[in-house]
Amino acid sequence: MMRSPFLDYARMTTPFKKPGSWSAGYHTGEDWVCDGDRTLVSPCNGTIISNKKDPSYGNMVIIRTEENRVVLMAHMKLRSPVVGKVKVGDYIGIMGNTGHSFGAHLHIEVENSANWGYNKNLLKPSDYIDFKNYDVVEKDNTEAEEMMYKKIGDVPQWARPAVQLRVDLGAIKDPKDMSVYESNLVDWIAFDRENPYYKNVKDVPNYWQADIKYLVDAGYILGDGTNQIAMRHSELKPIIVAKRIFDKKK
Repeated sequence: MMRSPFLDYARMTTPFKKPGSWSAGYHTGEDWVCDGDRTLVSPCNGTIISNKKDPSYGNMVIIRTEENRVVLMAHMKLRSPVVGKVKVGDYIGIMGNTGHSFGAHLHIEVENSANWGYNKNLLKPSDYIDFKNYDVVEKDNTEAEEMMYKKIGDVPQWARPAVQLRVDLGAIKDPKDMSVYESNLVDWIAFDRENPYYKNVKDVPNYWQADIKYLVDAGYILGDGTNQIAMRHSELKPIIVAKRIFDKKK
């Protein structure tokens, strides 16, 4: 049996194979909710073979177990950016409400296959996961053993862009003496995904390109010879919205 993906007591809210309006005609996994600690961990030793945001499943991670089954964890608020080897109890994400979801919960599926496929080789999750076994990983020990990176050269590749951005912006003063914890890296990456930073005009999404060109040309957004705008999504959005409202009133 695999351990619980939660670090606290959890309750099932939607059982396996419950009939309903899902694409398969029934629920392909189980939904679980934790009213306490919303941290999610790996229920097994294995390999993360997929780590992405899906329109239906939201933030999702798929783990291939050592027994060549797969476990899908979906609808997370935040997810670790890691792919590759994972150990039981490793941080995976935070329970959430992303994708086609109504209320924060963890949707979890288990398939008897080395590769996940929608509605294929389904197994009942609670037959393979002991959701009462949530005391295996001591959180205090996990925190005590958390990796610290003292200089940018020690930072793993998956987190290097997030660190370099903060060096460029001056938030990290000395990249050779940082003392940054792994949890900081995970938080920074999650923040950057939700609120991306646009250095140049070309980095801005296509649906804002025309607005940006006008605002730069008109001098409302200052840039240099390379059209650097140096703004986050949250800073740029109200400017674009205000421009569009103004245009409608003209």
